[in-house]
Amino acid sequence: MGSAMVRALLVAGHQVVAWNRTAARAEALLADGASVAATAADALTAAPLSILCLSSTDGVRDVLATADPEQLRGRTILNVTSGTPEDAHSLSEYAAELGIAYLDAAIGAYPEQMGTPDARISVAGDEQLWETNRDVICDLAGASIHVGSDVSAANAIDAALTGGFYISSLTAFMEATRFVRNFGVSHEVLAELGTYSVAVLQHQVKLALGRIAADDYGTDEATLNVYADAATTFAAALSKHGDVPILDATAQVLRRGVEQGLGEQDIAAIVDLSS
Repeated sequence: MGSAMVRALLVAGHQVVAWNRTAARAEALLADGASVAATAADALTAAPLSILCLSSTDGVRDVLATADPEQLRGRTILNVTSGTPEDAHSLSEYAAELGIAYLDAAIGAYPEQMGTPDARISVAGDEQLWETNRDVICDLAGASIHVGSDVSAANAIDAALTGGFYISSLTAFMEATRFVRNFGVSHEVLAELGTYSVAVLQHQVKLALGRIAADDYGTDEATLNVYADAATTFAAALSKHGDVPILDATAQVLRRGVEQGLGEQDIAAIVDLSS
């Protein structure tokens, strides 16, 4: 990912100084036009904006600690290392102690997408700092957005949408695919209907967000009761051909919503489901 970002910035016309714990990886970027720093401290002090893409947030702190704090003052860090919301707050506070302006971010793209209009980096932190660095970040990933002034917002979104939504949805799809293969459904049919289902899901997500924003879960369409009954029925059918833990868990969550008195409301009402 780091190499892909360097190359994207070079293509966009930026001067880039690269550093990697494994020197050969940074040196491989010389042919693309990057300069290579001998140390992390040299890289951090070579430009007003440093982008950190490391294996852990502990690594970010270790790298920052290698430089003379006086030389870091007034510079900006864009940290795209995966972490938790708590990590973002901790690193932001550490950066502030060093006099560094700090933006935290989450990458929503694969390396080969870097530099394209569709690639996205979600950036959190001071909005003015985002605006100052917006052009560089969008050269890196064209669809990048500022997601909030709370520096933890990008990591929170990453955990929720990538973890809670994307990974769970993909796993549920594999669970469903395993089931339909028992009935001779072709890959072509599944591809067409799967794409259709994703489009329907996209529509429903927008409707749900509108209801959540309005705090109004009244509906003349399928109620939570209907969803809960359907999930229970589907789980029973699928379980005859193997375990379906994702669907079982879904049915349990929906049933809890019914038990808490939300049965006649839209499914979006479970956003407020109590533990």
